[in-house]
Amino acid sequence: MLFRSNHVNMLKAAEMALAEKICYPILLGNEEKIAKTALENDIDLTGIEIINLRHDREEKRRIEFARYLSEKKSREGISYNEAVEKMYERNYFGMMMVETGQADALITGVYSNYSDTIKAARDIIGVRKGKTIAAMQILNTKKGTLFLADTLFTRNPTTEELVEITKLTHEAVRFFAHDPVIAMLSCSNFGSEESPGAQSITKIGRASCRERV
Repeated sequence: MLFRSNHVNMLKAAEMALAEKICYPILLGNEEKIAKTALENDIDLTGIEIINLRHDREEKRRIEFARYLSEKKSREGISYNEAVEKMYERNYFGMMMVETGQADALITGVYSNYSDTIKAARDIIGVRKGKTIAAMQILNTKKGTLFLADTLFTRNPTTEELVEITKLTHEAVRFFAHDPVIAMLSCSNFGSEESPGAQSITKIGRASCRERV
């Protein structure tokens, strides 16, 4: 599990994740700055790997990643030289580690603009063919864990997009070892809202009722 380690909360999260055996954290950043921040905040990073992606010792990996990206995206206008420059960015380098199997996931976004993060994910990992992209929030509450989607991308989804988002959410919830029980919500109160998004929810609800009958 990769952590973009430019914030003290990231370092604390990595320390806790290792201590609780949730994952094996890898920190992306300058090791001297990370060590200084950890010391100032009494954070123990013993046993946690730190990768300084901009250091000379990572040149070979940057070149390998750049070659991979330029070959994958050559038809979309990403040249090898441009790909090399991107490998100095933590989101691109981290996404490439995930893409090549060197990490299972990337935790980022403390300072990054979400659109930049998503662009890196699209460029490197991509979206499954025929799939809608969606964001999901996970809430741990006193009544249990709640999964909310789509919380970011599709402003006024069509009926087809809502179905696809529901399928994606179902898969994600099962990935986190929960049995999905799904409710579809809109901003409409008993048909008071006639926007396309609210109408799409209504269509799905009616179709679901017909299937049950």
